[in-house]
Amino acid sequence: KLREVRLWPRFREHLNTSEVLVDKARTLAPFLCKSVHRESELLIQRLRERNKFVLDPQLWPVFLEQTFFLVHYLDRLSLVLLRAQRNSIFLDRVMLELAEFLAGAYADEDDARRFRKLFPEWCTERQKQYGKYKRMLPDLDDSPSETLFWEFERKLAGSLGLPEDPSVMSVIDQSVMSLI
Repeated sequence: KLREVRLWPRFREHLNTSEVLVDKARTLAPFLCKSVHRESELLIQRLRERNKFVLDPQLWPVFLEQTFFLVHYLDRLSLVLLRAQRNSIFLDRVMLELAEFLAGAYADEDDARRFRKLFPEWCTERQKQYGKYKRMLPDLDDSPSETLFWEFERKLAGSLGLPEDPSVMSVIDQSVMSLI
């Protein structure tokens, strides 16, 4: 965790110019990918420990969906911290850097090129989906439905073929909290 904390200190004395935001995005993207990969593997491991049938090939879709969620969450946070124009510069660059970093998973250059092109489109589509939920978490006595976290967790559970299983939702919730 100490290494992770050291990502941002070098930016402490700098204003959020376009160049600094691009540099922040370049710094953040590999860290996000590694964190999401680690957490996706742990999520699948925890589900298997609960006797849930999850195949190894499901790691990539779980990884991507968690990445899309994190991009959306990052967008919400950075919109609060940056003005809209600055946020757009930062988020566009994060998506570009993520696409480039993740394209390295493909051995075939045509597949990598196709991934680089599609990844921002997929992120934008998830932005629209997740943007529908104004509240991130429920209030104390409210139902979690129609909140960002619940709907993401439900989507992820469904993509694993384990829709709305309370034990699955609990494991996914732990995973999401670890990511953020």
